[in-house]
Amino acid sequence: NQTTIFMLTFTIMSARIIEKNHSEMAMVIGGVQGVVGCSEWIKLAAKANGDIFPSILLFTALQALALSLGLNTIFAVTAEKQISPAVRDQAERYLNTYDKFWESQGGLFVDGFYKFTPLPAEKPVSELSGTHSSRSKRKRALRKQLLDDMFKQCLAFFKP
Repeated sequence: NQTTIFMLTFTIMSARIIEKNHSEMAMVIGGVQGVVGCSEWIKLAAKANGDIFPSILLFTALQALALSLGLNTIFAVTAEKQISPAVRDQAERYLNTYDKFWESQGGLFVDGFYKFTPLPAEKPVSELSGTHSSRSKRKRALRKQLLDDMFKQCLAFFKP
């Protein structure tokens, strides 16, 4: 219904600002945040998208965009580095949701940021619990398909 339930903000800039030895351009995510009062909509959106939450869908779209632009690195700010006073001033409160989200997506903590490649990181199937492995495999396959579809859409959009 055209209601905003989740937002992701990013910029593209020289990665040298974050990593001195990095000479390429990179995406830097400034924030990913659900809209206050939309928790039921977020749950419904996840259910409608194969149990993949909007935050993961947005991050997957960003990975597809990075791939289509030839960017090899994505950085995300931590809860402590947030420019949003609501998050920054209560960083400890958000560590379990904000920073843990980046870790769950395979982010490596480097110089105060989480660092990613545009391709999704995954735990080996052997590390998944038996009760969740079939669900996890289904969600992984769906996410890979979404990434591929989004990548193709980005390429078509930027095609001269």
